[in-house]
Formats: sequence, C-alpha cells, structure tokens
Amino acid sequence: QDNNNISTGDGNRIVVVPLVGLGCASGVREAHVTSALQVGYTYVDTAQAYRWGYHEDEVGAALGKVTHHNDTIRTEVFVQTKIAPEDLGYEPTKAAVQVSLKRLGVSYLDAVLIHKPRCWEGACPHEPIGTWRDSWKALEEDVDAGIIRAIGICDVDARLLKELLQQRIPPHIIQNWMDPLH
Repeated sequence: QDNNNISTGDGNRIVVVPLVGLGCASGVREAHVTSALQVGYTYVDTAQAYRWGYHEDEVGAALGKVTHHNDTIRTEVFVQTKIAPEDLGYEPTKAAVQVSLKRLGVSYLDAVLIHKPRCWEGACPHEPIGTWRDSWKALEEDVDAGIIRAIGICDVDARLLKELLQQRIPPHIIQNWMDPLH
C-alpha cells in the first residue's frame, strides 16, 4: 500500500503512515536526514521547537537535496512536523503551518501535530494566545484546503482523547511518550 489517500466511500480519507521513520530531534542534522533518505527512509518526523533540538530548516534542506535528484521521492516521503505550544491559537497555528511549509520546502505537509496541548512553567518563551481547540480548528481548515493530509497531537491523556474524538476531524495520529517506566 502506498502513501496516497484512499477513499473509504463515506467521505473519510485514510492516510497511510510508514511504520518506521526518522525522529529529527536531539542532534539530528541535515547530513543525517540526507543519509536516511538515501538509504530508503520514507518518514521524517520534525518540529518547530528548535530549543528542543529540532532543526526543521535542515530537514527541508535534506529533502530538497534528495528530491532535487529524484522528483518522485516527495510523494514517497511522509513529512510530519509539530506546532510549538507557544503557537497555540487559531492565527498563530495558521502562521506556523506556513513557516513549516517554507522551512521544509514543500507544498503540503503529510501530518501536522500539536506538539503539546498546553504550555507549562519554563516550557514556552511566551504564553500562547489561544488553546489547542483553536489550533485544532485551524488544522482542520488546512486539511480541508489540502495543505495538510493528517492532523494529530502529542501527549494525550484519556480525558483529552475523549474530547479529540468529538472534533469535526478526529485525530489521525496520537504521539505519546512511552517506555517501560512511563
């Protein structure tokens, strides 16, 4: 199965996410992403939070370098990014999506996640002007416009998941931190 949208007949779309991808935080730079794409990785997961070790612009440079030599690779590579929590709110999220498109050098994003559903002390350089709900509405509109294929959120508990499942477009992707101790 490929990464194309598949119609289910009821107006819903299924977006296929590759099973294995390259997380582009914690020191992953352009050369690492370029090498991963050249050896066949088809999923890159980045974010706008440079302070957390992401380099969205370098992921874009790697995508540009590899796709320059192979025009079909962009349709084969699933590009996912995340909106920083200080950009929660309708207008900031709309603007952040445009920033990611430019940094990554792409015309659409396969997935955009809300990196955190809220700010907490010391996490954000400034308080957001809105909530994850406002951001969700902006992301839903970008899905409708074809700018984003799938939307999601990180760090979700059961209460938040229940509310998310009631949204006009429920989450396609939930990304939670899980390990044997968490």
